[in-house]
Amino acid sequence: MSAYLRPELPEILSHLRREGFKIEPNKDGYFRMECPLCNDVYGTSFRVIPETQSFYCNHCTTGGKINKFMRLWKLMSHNQVADYFAKLKKLDEELAAGKEGAE
Repeated sequence: MSAYLRPELPEILSHLRREGFKIEPNKDGYFRMECPLCNDVYGTSFRVIPETQSFYCNHCTTGGKINKFMRLWKLMSHNQVADYFAKLKKLDEELAAGKEGAE
C-alpha cells in the first residue's frame, strides 16, 4: 500500500457515518457532529471544514487537518491511516462489483 495515499474528506465522512456518527451539514458549509475524541455530550462541538480539509472541536479544543483527526481517533500513524483507507476503498470497490454482478 502506498504511504502517500491520503484519504479525502468524503471518504472520512462516509467512514464516520458507517461508524454510527450522525453528521449534520450547517448553513456555513461545515459539518457538525459529536466529537469522537472527547465524546462531548452536546453533539455539535466537532466541526469539519471542507474548504480546508480540517477539523476543530470547541469542547476539547483539538484541531488540525483531517488526516490528523484520523491519526488521533484511531491511534494510527500517518502510514497506517493511508493503509486503512486503501483497504476500505478496495473493500468498497469489491462490494460495488459484487452488487453489479448480482443485478
